Amino acid sequence: MAKHPSLIQKYQIIVREWMPHLSTNEFAVLIQLVDRTIGWGKTRATFSLNRVLEGDKAYGGIKMSRRGLFYALSSLEEKGMIARHKHPQGKQIRMYSVNMGWTPAMPIVPKRLQYGPKTSAGDAPDQCNSCTGPVHEVHTRERSLGEGSQENEEQVAARPADDTATAVNPDDLIRKAKADLRTLRRQPPRKLTTLPQKIDAAQREWRAAIEENHPTGGCLAWNQREVAMVKAKLRGWNDRRIEFHKFIGWCAANWSLVRRKQLAWMTKSKPPKTPEIGFLVSFITHFHEAWADRDLGNWMHEDQTRDYDKLRAKGLSHDEAVHRLAKDDAIAETRDENRKAKQDIAIRRGMLKRQEERLKNKTSAAPHPRSEAARASKRPAAKPVKRLTGQELQDFEFDDTPLDPNWEPLN
Repeated sequence: MAKHPSLIQKYQIIVREWMPHLSTNEFAVLIQLVDRTIGWGKTRATFSLNRVLEGDKAYGGIKMSRRGLFYALSSLEEKGMIARHKHPQGKQIRMYSVNMGWTPAMPIVPKRLQYGPKTSAGDAPDQCNSCTGPVHEVHTRERSLGEGSQENEEQVAARPADDTATAVNPDDLIRKAKADLRTLRRQPPRKLTTLPQKIDAAQREWRAAIEENHPTGGCLAWNQREVAMVKAKLRGWNDRRIEFHKFIGWCAANWSLVRRKQLAWMTKSKPPKTPEIGFLVSFITHFHEAWADRDLGNWMHEDQTRDYDKLRAKGLSHDEAVHRLAKDDAIAETRDENRKAKQDIAIRRGMLKRQEERLKNKTSAAPHPRSEAARASKRPAAKPVKRLTGQELQDFEFDDTPLDPNWEPLN
């Protein structure tokens, strides 16, 4: 009969055999779970995630984020090292057990395939479903022939030429794929009932409008702060004329026009040139007023009106013409920025060149009037001659110095 390993041997197995297969966060979480179960002679450990992160009376906190803790627990569960058990307060309280029979040779089981069929109520309470449950058969498929394989070349050579095949333009395929992707992103769920569905629909409209109308602007996913800001505005949205996600897409598509006319009063801190969701949420009332006017033609200057008429004469729709104008405007702004950057570089080069010439000529620029060099270079002022008194005049020896005929003795 095999002898059960002692407590020290269990820790040695984890450190010597398990640790090479774990990341830093996974090992930190696993060693605390092991100590909370095996270290106290228990089969399961019940705790809250806040106690693991912040610590309690017996254990110190783990220095990792809440998301990192979730990832570590999920990875350990997929590998089969730990198993999670049901708890009435599953969102706040977790219950885990450690599988000391784990070996590196065991395959990683995905989370959707971990648990086998539902067991009856008479099963053992300490049974680890992720370790003892049946694993579903993984379906495999044959590898298709690669483009550069010899078998593929032989099949292509043996295939008869098709005279009816027509040449396909790659640009048309790329254009069609982009159009299908934009259409797919613009399609919201059939019925937007929950708040997360409305947020996802708004973000899809936002990304599709930026990619279509602002080629020079980047389109990143909203962070947690931006999502919270959009949620706050979505809860207070009461305009039934347009849905919130469609209004977000309209703002991104007509950003340049709204920025030029409705936000022209912002001269000190100018609005961003490309759409930013944080700026939109802060000034959403101005964008809503612009949408309510429904007359973007009055916002165009003379050149844009002429270009708009030319585009409409070519057969483009109103939306396509506005998108083309926004694209040309973004390209022109980028060109102006590049020109200004080149001018700044030329000015800087001229300054450096003049500085080098002064150093070659061993001349320096004029010092500041209040600097020490300027004070030292100043000549001292001439001191006034002391005026002699009556007694000093009598004692003064004139020798042969001719007297001034206009001189009069002092009284």
